[in-house]
Amino acid sequence: MRERLGPDSVRTGLLFQRFEQTADGVRAHFLDRSNGQPAVEDADVLVGADGIDSAVRTQLHPDESPPTWNGVHMWRGVAHHPHVLDGRSIVVAGGTPGAKFVAYPIEDPTSADGDTLVNWVLELRHRSGHEPSAPPPEGTGRRVTAAEARAGLSFWQLPWIDLTTLAERSSAIFEYPMLDRDPLPRWSFGQSRSSATPHTRCSPWA
Repeated sequence: MRERLGPDSVRTGLLFQRFEQTADGVRAHFLDRSNGQPAVEDADVLVGADGIDSAVRTQLHPDESPPTWNGVHMWRGVAHHPHVLDGRSIVVAGGTPGAKFVAYPIEDPTSADGDTLVNWVLELRHRSGHEPSAPPPEGTGRRVTAAEARAGLSFWQLPWIDLTTLAERSSAIFEYPMLDRDPLPRWSFGQSRSSATPHTRCSPWA
């Protein structure tokens, strides 16, 4: 994007705070994490793609109820792993929420028989029943140990991928609850909108 739109087309390290509609579009206010100073950006359109706890969505729908939890946690990690099949294949095992494993490469293979960087997700059900509830009190982003990950992955036997290697090579493994929100009556106002479709299920991973 920077090559096509210029070096200033992507900025990182900004914490969104609020926005307002303007005569020509929308103005977004941020906090620059690098120096603690305010930053302002004017644009034609603002899209709030900032996760399940979207601050943009909260401003558009200030009275919305909290997200609900279905009792499933997702463990997420990234690790260098030998190629799975052709090195560009995705692994999806299971399908029921709380009993599913997904892994896929997030970089091109450097050689025909070398390692590639793999993103993986393991879903586990940590609460009985399927009725929705409030998000778990421990919040999101708990650090999962390699020993925990090995134990959780031990229930899976997949011929194309070494799950123990994934667990041990992951620099960090984090736990996130699978959260859901109720449908919205609308999700766009003028030049500002939430990127979420009216019914969205996702993890608060950013």
